[in-house]
Amino acid sequence: MSLRANPIHPAFAALAVFALAGCAGTRTAAGDGATPAASPGNGVVSTSPAPSPAAAPPSPPRAGAAPSTSTHATGRPGRILIYSMITGHVPLRASGATGGVLGRPPHESEEARAAALEAEIEAELRKQEDLRGRTAAEQARAKAANPQAHSALLEERAKPLIAPEPPADRQLPRDIYREERITIAPGTWGNPEELDVVSRTLDADGDGVPEQVRYYAPGSDVILRKVEDRNFDGKMDTWTSYRGGAVVERVADTNADGRPDAWSRYGTKRMKDRTIDRDYDGVEDAFYRYEGEYLVEERHDADNDGNADLVILYQNLRPVRAEEDQDRDGRIDTWTAYRTVEGEAVVVRIERDSKGRGQPDVFETFEMHLGEPVLARREEDLDGDGQIDITSIFDKGKLVQRELADPDLAPL
Repeated sequence: MSLRANPIHPAFAALAVFALAGCAGTRTAAGDGATPAASPGNGVVSTSPAPSPAAAPPSPPRAGAAPSTSTHATGRPGRILIYSMITGHVPLRASGATGGVLGRPPHESEEARAAALEAEIEAELRKQEDLRGRTAAEQARAKAANPQAHSALLEERAKPLIAPEPPADRQLPRDIYREERITIAPGTWGNPEELDVVSRTLDADGDGVPEQVRYYAPGSDVILRKVEDRNFDGKMDTWTSYRGGAVVERVADTNADGRPDAWSRYGTKRMKDRTIDRDYDGVEDAFYRYEGEYLVEERHDADNDGNADLVILYQNLRPVRAEEDQDRDGRIDTWTAYRTVEGEAVVVRIERDSKGRGQPDVFETFEMHLGEPVLARREEDLDGDGQIDITSIFDKGKLVQRELADPDLAPL
């Protein structure tokens, strides 16, 4: 069960009882169970959760009894212990007579400190949960928003990573076609001038509606173009163009709405690139590029603004890098690197531009755990000066240590 889904989770209540009873009248020199330590020579302050001493189980509170409002006995220390047990992160405190947080006066509003602390807890839970469920959540949102587009996307995800060969034409007896000479008007096929051709029409079931029409240069068997009704609904849905008798492009209407939604272009032996209108709204929004036999790049434009929201680069049939515009402002803000583990591509690093400055300021590194990539390290450049200000260390995806380049950056 996700703790975020229910802020008043029973586990929170149990932790609160333990914390309030265990912390009453007790405070460490640092005030929260963690001992700040300055790394020599670099000004970095590191905090790690300190092991809690063994203690007898607290007595349950009396029914109807109001909790104490004493700051010393049941205020911030209890909240910090709850926070530490949930996230593994112990906020820094400065030791001293005032007992304040990094010099803040002790009369500062307890409500304000509690609200800030709860906000940080929520942020940590959100970050860690986002790493585990981002893909599933995005798919669920896409499916709910547009089931048809979601199905089309899933179908495209099953595409071959090896470039398809050009479609082959079946050689049929010439006498089953009805043949006539016609003129193609300028611009009809992209031709600058009138074009004289011979059309060969196939109406196999004799219902007066052709299933296929082929066009040839007069006096030859060199095919120029082919139009087909591939689903036999009485409407042409596939248009194939040829050069020198070889396929160079195929356009298709895959959902029978009368509008093309897939464009495939071919080289001498294999497909060069393919364009898809995944949601059938008349706007091309997915693009695939091949080099030789293999897919090397795919691009997606989810909001139809003409800018790619997601670009994935491939090598040897596996993704190696992705670039994404997550906030849809027309600029790439997330960069993901992959490596291949046991034949599968897994995330090894994600860089993010969280402030919209045009350069990454959050850097996340992942390690494998139980066959899945989990967050191992997060570095943050808060002011965009190119220097790391906060480094967070994770063990099996759980935050265990945080290093600060400037002690003033410590949370409440």
